[in-house]
Amino acid sequence: MDAGSALRKLAEGNRKYVEGRSAGDFSESRRRELAEGQAPFAAVITCSDSRVVPEAVFSAGLGEIFVIRTAGNTAGPDALASAWYAADHLRVPLIVVLGHTGCGAVSAALEGHSGGPMGDIVKRISANIGGERDPRTAAEINARRTAEAVEKAVPGTAVAAAVYDTAGGGVRFLLGEGAKPL
Repeated sequence: MDAGSALRKLAEGNRKYVEGRSAGDFSESRRRELAEGQAPFAAVITCSDSRVVPEAVFSAGLGEIFVIRTAGNTAGPDALASAWYAADHLRVPLIVVLGHTGCGAVSAALEGHSGGPMGDIVKRISANIGGERDPRTAAEINARRTAEAVEKAVPGTAVAAAVYDTAGGGVRFLLGEGAKPL
């Protein structure tokens, strides 16, 4: 599957999810089938927030999406290494950075918190969003900047940014200036 097909499959899966027709395969037979290995069609770097579950949001089943979770969907060394693994070893054609509305890590950056255990993550988000003050726009900017970092770390693999609406369930893929078509 190429990156464009993977993106279309994710978008169609999200449409099904929003319509309440999610149909991911989590069966015992699928588990047995995957016991020897995986071949996901995409990787998703997303937040650790319990409301953001990529397999559900994209109507995917076991083994279909390689999920990398970190608070604020940031691209620290572990997330970047995981993205590289997905591209190099699992041969995913597409990596999506999925931000979301109501992100606590983005809120912490907007409120100026930078200490404690979340310090590095909040500083990374603050650097990504600059002077932006609107939470929704900040979530979008953070997803875009994280996608840019992933592109640099994983050359040759298509990378897209998106934002999940926690209230409505929809995912909006962020295209714009400088975006490469998939």
